[in-house]
Amino acid sequence: AGARAPPLRVGYISPDFYAHSVSYFIHAALRFHDPAFVHITCYSDVANEDDKTRVFKSLVPAWRKTHGLSDEEVASMIHND
Repeated sequence: AGARAPPLRVGYISPDFYAHSVSYFIHAALRFHDPAFVHITCYSDVANEDDKTRVFKSLVPAWRKTHGLSDEEVASMIHND
């Protein structure tokens, strides 16, 4: 058997990682991903974090705050990650 490939790196960018109707669509993807195969980084543009934000943070290995950053700064952050 060959060596296992490294996990696929997936980034989700959203201003809706809080108690917002759109957040319910991403919850399952964050909760049920298999970290052996997928590494998730969330790029959160949420200004006021809430309990739902904290739940999301607990479900993924990497969480980056982007609120207040320019598009160029966020692009650079993603590229460096």
